[in-house]
Amino acid sequence: MAGLYIDATSGGMALQIVLSGLVGGIVVVKLFWHNLIGALFFWKRRSADVVAEAVASDSEPSTS
Repeated sequence: MAGLYIDATSGGMALQIVLSGLVGGIVVVKLFWHNLIGALFFWKRRSADVVAEAVASDSEPSTS
């Protein structure tokens, strides 16, 4: 049981490593959220693009 002692410096450093890993993971997810969702739900994005193109082509004024 003598090897279970962690001094304050080592404990603080371990806490910083864990917290920085969590914050870094949150930042990565926040930055790439749309790419992640697009990759997971690729079939929904495709149908939404088709609907958006159809709506855009209907709303364009005619030039003739």
